[in-house]
Amino acid sequence: MLSEEARRTVMNETLDTNQRFKVLIEELHWREDISVNKLSKHFNVPSTTLPWWMKYKMNIKVCNKITVSQLANTKYAKCDFNGNDAEKLKA
Repeated sequence: MLSEEARRTVMNETLDTNQRFKVLIEELHWREDISVNKLSKHFNVPSTTLPWWMKYKMNIKVCNKITVSQLANTKYAKCDFNGNDAEKLKA
């Protein structure tokens, strides 16, 4: 379920517990698409507390329903326009 890199980080006991928890939450929420509600139930944390921790303590963007639907409906990866000629042709 976890990527090998995330698994190594989470199992690395020399790192701070908060760092390991951040990697775990980020991996599960963004890469495995597990909702904040499911994560909060799994970790036995109130569903209002976990998003607050993610946003203010761990600096992890919380995926909302709109973001999920946008990602699901995006055919190609979006990137900012840098102004070069090749980008102008795509527009």
